[in-house]
Order: sequence, then structure tokens, then C-alpha cells
Amino acid sequence: MVHTPEAAQAPELAELELPLSTQGVRMTVDEHGNLDATGDEGGQSVFSAQAPAMWDSSGEEEQSGSEDPTVAAPSGARVELVDTSVEVDRLRLVPEQGMLVDEATQYPVYIDPSVNASRPNWAYVDRAFPNQAYFNPSSADLLGF
Repeated sequence: MVHTPEAAQAPELAELELPLSTQGVRMTVDEHGNLDATGDEGGQSVFSAQAPAMWDSSGEEEQSGSEDPTVAAPSGARVELVDTSVEVDRLRLVPEQGMLVDEATQYPVYIDPSVNASRPNWAYVDRAFPNQAYFNPSSADLLGF
């Protein structure tokens, strides 16, 4: 979150680097800035992130009680995509500088790379049946039907 126009001018805000450490997946970014973590085994998407974006607080007066400006841009907010690249050990974000220096921008400004699970799964272990797979069991499996 960038609180003031003065903070927006900080040289550290020209480019943000977030540490990235993955195991068993490969991170990529498409031509639109969307991120995807593809499993090394099977090549399927494990989790993804929409193209990172930034938004200002201009929509706060129209904000409903259920909208949280730290999670997503409220209705009426000015929104810009953030230039994104992926390297082996980091995610690089370049905030839209034009928005940060525009006098019409209302602070605070939020910069957000949101993440979504592509394939939410779960499993459990049963000591009485050590060779039984309980990967994404249905509720009927849990009830013994």
C-alpha cells in the first residue's frame, strides 16, 4: 500500500521484487501478465494469479460494506495493470508510474498480486489402512457408504 504522493516518489517503488521459491512447479507469466504455476509432473496448473494490478482509493465513497479495498479494487476505483515478470527466484512488479504521479490519483494506492488455487485438493491418512488412498474423498467415502 502506498499511502501518500510523497511515498509514491520513492525510488524503491520504481520496481518491486518479491522473493520466489518453488518446488515441484514452474512459474510462468503470459502476454497479459497472468501468472501460472505448472506442476513438474503432469504439466497441470497448480495455482494461478490474475495479472497483478494497482488501484487507488477514488472508489471508496461508492464502496459497499462488503468491499475491502485491500483485497480488490472497489467499484469506481482507478485501476491499472502492473508490468510483471518471473525469474527463477523472484517475481518482479513494475507499478504504473503515470498513475502514481497523477494529481487525480487518490491515496492510498494498493498494489496486489492475488493468487488462486487452480486445483484445490485435500487428503488424509488412516493408520488402520496405510495403503488406502484418501485423495479428495467424497463425503460418502467419509461416511463409509
